[in-house]
Amino acid sequence: MRWMLDMVPDGARVLDVGAQEGAYYPSLAEKGCEIHAIDISEKALMSSHERAARLGYADRFHAHQGMAEDVLPRLADEGQFFDVVILGEILEHVRDPKLLLDLAERVGSLVLIT
Repeated sequence: MRWMLDMVPDGARVLDVGAQEGAYYPSLAEKGCEIHAIDISEKALMSSHERAARLGYADRFHAHQGMAEDVLPRLADEGQFFDVVILGEILEHVRDPKLLLDLAERVGSLVLIT
């Protein structure tokens, strides 16, 4: 995943959709990124938040629990916009992958898909 992290600019506002436990977050935090995570699992988001606190970037970590198809429209309606949106191993887990891609493009400049 180094290629993906190399594409993220320093200090970027990053939205990680299907975040799980935030494997990329230490590298993103080193780059000074603000990290927003979406995941359906409260447990995964809690683990991500604990890691953020332990590594000293809790003030730049924001969790959004729910299904991506529900959370993304809300973020868009709130005027939230991200430099980078990461769709990591998520498309095969959503009801409508095309909708998720459309929503990601609505809230982000660069969409990275794995």
